[in-house]
Amino acid sequence: MKKIFTLFILLTTLISCSINDKSLENYISTEIENSNKLNLSNYHEFDWDSIIILGPYSNLAKIEKEKNIDLSNVNNSIESLDSINLIIFLKDSKAVKYSEISRNITDFDTYQEIIKKENAKFILDANQNNSKILKIE
Repeated sequence: MKKIFTLFILLTTLISCSINDKSLENYISTEIENSNKLNLSNYHEFDWDSIIILGPYSNLAKIEKEKNIDLSNVNNSIESLDSINLIIFLKDSKAVKYSEISRNITDFDTYQEIIKKENAKFILDANQNNSKILKIE
């Protein structure tokens, strides 16, 4: 009985720790498409204090070490994909949620920088190749 209870707790924990939030991805995509802006500082669906944006082929282990943050619960293939950017939401330097953003929707002008919640405001800008790029306001 004790083993079953332990297994139940373990499975519940694993399921509840899924930090890739599809509703968050939809929120971000919709905001960008509808308003040409993305104001994450107003996003209060969970507790976070900063973000870091990673581009294609980012090395999670290297970024963890350089920025002194914990990305161990980010289960993502950003290191081998060139089709997405990754917005990782942090609380006390630990990843709490992340969102995969297709590069067909937007790219960013700031990568691998920790951005405080109050500064997580972006505006969409089209460059000379007509690519959409989010820049910090």
